[in-house]
Formats: sequence, structure tokens, C-alpha cells
Amino acid sequence: MILTNTITAIGLTKEKVNSLIGKIKRYTGVEISVSESHFITEIKLSVEGDNENEAAFNLKNVKERVVSSLGQNVFTGDENSIQGKVVELLKKHSLKLATAESCTSGIISSKITDVNGASEVFDFGISAYSNEIMVNALNVNQKLIDTYGAVSSQTAAQMAIGAMRISGADIGLSVTGVAGPQMSEGKPVGLVYVGMCDKFGLWVLKLELFDESLGREEIRERTAILALDFVRRYLEFTNFGAPLFRGNDDFCTKLDKMTLFSVSHEYEVAFEEEIENKETEFGGTKLQENESVVEEEESSDIGIEVKPDIISEEKPHKETVSSKKPFIRKILPWVGDSVGELIRKLLVIVVCVVTVAFTSYFATDFLSLKTERETANKISAIYNTALGNENANELNENGILNKFQNLYNENNDIFGWINASDSKIYAPVMKSDPNYFYASKDFYKNNSKFGSLFLDANQKTGKGDKNKNIVIYGNNIHNEAAFSPLVNFTKIAYLKSNHTLSFDTLYECKNYVVFAVLKENSSVGFTRNLFKSDNDFEMYVKTLRNLSLFDTNVTVDKNDNLLTLITEDESGGDGRVIIIAKEIKENDSINYNATVNTKK
Repeated sequence: MILTNTITAIGLTKEKVNSLIGKIKRYTGVEISVSESHFITEIKLSVEGDNENEAAFNLKNVKERVVSSLGQNVFTGDENSIQGKVVELLKKHSLKLATAESCTSGIISSKITDVNGASEVFDFGISAYSNEIMVNALNVNQKLIDTYGAVSSQTAAQMAIGAMRISGADIGLSVTGVAGPQMSEGKPVGLVYVGMCDKFGLWVLKLELFDESLGREEIRERTAILALDFVRRYLEFTNFGAPLFRGNDDFCTKLDKMTLFSVSHEYEVAFEEEIENKETEFGGTKLQENESVVEEEESSDIGIEVKPDIISEEKPHKETVSSKKPFIRKILPWVGDSVGELIRKLLVIVVCVVTVAFTSYFATDFLSLKTERETANKISAIYNTALGNENANELNENGILNKFQNLYNENNDIFGWINASDSKIYAPVMKSDPNYFYASKDFYKNNSKFGSLFLDANQKTGKGDKNKNIVIYGNNIHNEAAFSPLVNFTKIAYLKSNHTLSFDTLYECKNYVVFAVLKENSSVGFTRNLFKSDNDFEMYVKTLRNLSLFDTNVTVDKNDNLLTLITEDESGGDGRVIIIAKEIKENDSINYNATVNTKK
């Protein structure tokens, strides 16, 4: 059975997509073809399975891997065009967009209005193909154009703000650049600035579409698509403001001031950052150390004008970039700070505190995991040394297997050892009590974030005791410790390759084969050890099979014994992943197969 699906990505070349998903394309039963037009890339998936359910399961996994590899470049939804997706998201958030276009000269507006229902979210688009229109219709400052040029990040910023303010829209989008065929203002063909703002922030993106194979119309088309994708990312991702594209290897080699800064900023210059390096690229102009963007006496005429009806009624300060303040005043709230300045400083403080907290948390987590692995390696070394003895699996004078004697001397709470090595589970299993002592203790009874593997409190642990169902618990904390690897059994391909395991107690050695995998919100009812009758046991097994994610061909009868492994769900909630296996008897023949349970 073969199923297909198509994923659309924007902003990546065909070559880049192939590079990012190269490993996925080599999976057995997976075919992926990639095509590209105007930086819109279509990735067609074709995935095999033994039946429709398995093919659907495999397709879902492959699609998730591709989407994860391509990140924010992927756009999904009912709409199959970028303009359709933008209109869909604008409607979802009840927002209106306004555009101001120079080099694209109305292409963006045309694409938006091609979408049915676009009038709900778009009613203002202006083609500002000349400097006069920029100045007279959008209130772009003439001195700013004279200083930086019509093709600059500063002009793009003011165009976006002008479109938003004049139209009353929630978002302003602007484009200014050199589409060719000749250079303009001494700037190369393919240099484009995309500006976008809302009533709280402003972003400017620099595109460098420097490719001799691209003609004028192709540059204009790609610019329009990438500008719309700029809006799409703003609307779709809460972490917008991080680098929007995947790095220097992509078409967009530089992000020009991809920085959030307030439209209500009290400075009246285009950007408020001080120039810290001796020579810094700044919107196409090189500035020397301590040199401001413009002279102080010109600042009120050249910067982004702040109008009281947009954000704040405070009168802005006329302070240039190079104005000196004590360092402490620059980073801490201070008397005389504007509302915008206070908010910015408080945000910086909050970010610093959160960063320190997270760093401390992850450092502690790393050290805990390091200690846990050292302990696990020490215990494994003791056990492995004993395994090397020829009488390791014989009972000694103390009535336990020789291979456990050294560990038993270290801690007599040990009951056995589980080995599912392909799943990276190779660890001792401890006896427990009603308080689940070992849920938060290591083998040596030290406090442990990861805990140990431990028996259900109702298990019998004496020599000669028989358990119809041995139940073992282990924590899952999203790494390779404890029972975390068990979540892999929820994937059918993994189960098919890793369906056997061993569990040796102090008194005997046994092998098991997995016949059911459950993912439930509660493990209540799935930890039974005692059964009223053979029929009661068989009904229990039938229930497990009905609830299992997969059907297996493993037969289980009234004479079989079970092994149940239980962990928390990988989501970190109250859910559990439950693996149930049966003991492999001497005459059992295992020709294992598993399919997706369609009855569940």
C-alpha cells in the first residue's frame, strides 16, 4: 500500500531542501521528490506500508520528520498559496494588513486580492514607485531618502509605518529594492528591503537576490512571495523575532536589523542602537565609532515620526544615538524614563533573570544525568564482571544466582536485572514498598531525579514465589535514563525490530516477547498479579489486545506468565506507556509480526 502527501516550503532552494532531508530520503519504502518555483518548494512524499493503516502511520512519521527538518519554512493548512495562507491567518486573528510597494509595484496587493474574502482583511495598498509618492502619500521623510536612499532599511521602515497609520490597519508591509535591469543609487540588482510593523514593533528584513539567472520579473515575483511569507511567519509563530530563515547558507544571507524595536520609541532617529564597533554596517552606510546616524540638529527631521494617537501621548525626547548616559542608567529603570524605555529595561531584566534560571536548571540537569550515568556504569560493571564467570547462572549457597551475589552484597533490595539492550534499557530492578521508595532513589539509596526501576508493591519476591504478571515501573524524563526509551515501542517499525527482552530474577532467568503496547491515561487495571480463574486471565489478555496500539501474532494462553513495563507518557503528563510481554517457553516458536490495531 502506497500513500502520498505534499508539503510546501518557502524561502529554501531545491538544493537546500534536498540537503536538509537527505537522510529521510534514504529510508526504505520512502520516495521524496522536490520541485521549486520562485522559492516555493513542493516536497512530494510517497510512503509504503503493508496495509493502509501502516502506510498512514509511516506517512505521518515521515511527514513529521520533514516538517521538523524544514522548520518555519513549511506552511500548512487548507490554503495552497502563500497569499491564501496570509488571508486565512489575518482572518483568524481578526487583523487588517496594508501594503506600500516600490519595486514590486502592486504585485503583493494583486496576490492578496486574488483570494476570495480578502476584503475582510485588506483594503489599502499603494504603489510608491517614486520618491515623491513615498514622501507625499506615505510621509517618508525626504531627508531620510537623501541620506540613505530610497532603497534602504530606514525607508522601508517608514513606508511600513506610513501604510499602517494612514490606513488604520493593524499591520503595515512595505517593499523597496532594485529589481533591475540596472543598478540604482549605486546599489546592486537584487537588493531588497522588506519592512513590517504593528502598533508595538517594527522589523526590517534585507534580501539579497543576487543571481545572474534571475530577470527583473523573477526578482519582483520572488520578492512579493517572500514579503508575504514574512507576514505569514509573524502571524503564525510566537517566536517570531528569532532569525526567520535558516542561516547563511540560504538565499537570505543577511538579516538587516532583524531586531524588534518600538514604534513609540522616544528617539526620533530611525534606530536607537549605539555603534559599538569601529566600523559597522548600518543600512548600507558605514559609521565610525561613536558617530551617530545623523547629527543631533537633524534628528527631528529625519527619523521615524511618532504620533500621539498611535501609542503614547508623551512628548518624545530629542536625543541622538551618541548621547551619553551613565551605564547603570542605561540598564536599570530610572527617574525620567519614558514608558517605552521602562518597558524595554524591565523586559531586559526579566530576560536576564529567566536566562540565569534556565541556565542553572539545565546545568543541574546535566550534572544529575552525569552522576546518574556514572552510577549506572558502576553497577553494570559489577554485574558484567559476574556474568563472565562460568557458573554465573547457577544458584549458590545463599540460594540466589551467582551473578547477583556482588550486587546483592551492595544492596539486598535488588530483585533482578532487565535487559532490552536495543532499547538502551540495561539495569537492575529493585523491590519496592507501598511508598515507592525507589521512584526517587538510585541503587545506593541516594536521592535521584531519575529514580530506579522498581517492582509493583504487590509483587511476591520470595524464593519459590510465582507471579502470574510481574509489573515493573520506571520514570520517563525525556532522556536515556530509567524507562524513557520505552516510548519508542509506540512506533511499529521499532517494535518489529525490538520485540524481545530478558528479565532475570535472583532465582531464575527468563526471556519475553512483547504482544501488546498501550498508551493510556491511567495504568489502573493493567497491573493485576492475581486472577480468579483461567477464564479471568484470558479475558484480561483479550482486553490488553483490544486496547493495544498494534496487533501481534504472539499467542498467549492460560499457562503463560506475563511481564508488564510501565512508564510515564513522553508528553510528561499523567499518561502511561505500557508494554506487556509473555514469557517465552521452551517449545515456543517466534515468527514475529505486528500491524496497526484498526479496532482500537
